[in-house]
Amino acid sequence: MNQLAILENDVEFSRKLLNYIIGHNKRLRLMNLSIKVEEIVEILDLLDEKDILLLDLSFPRINIDKLVTILNQKRNHMPNIIVIEDNLN
Repeated sequence: MNQLAILENDVEFSRKLLNYIIGHNKRLRLMNLSIKVEEIVEILDLLDEKDILLLDLSFPRINIDKLVTILNQKRNHMPNIIVIEDNLN
């Protein structure tokens, strides 16, 4: 079973997204839903190449490019990273 971790500061958007994803893929299990960067950092080492990490593009105080670079240098395998945005206006 694949694991899913989400870093998103809009809890309502996260709930809707999670319901949609889990509703369409029964092989996913929510591992973590974080609204703080510190929370997601703790679980990054538990994700492997078949897992999914959803990152909010507009999350305050996080540089997605830097995070991906650090993960890539630190690990032999990376989770599937999907960048999300709840406000496309």
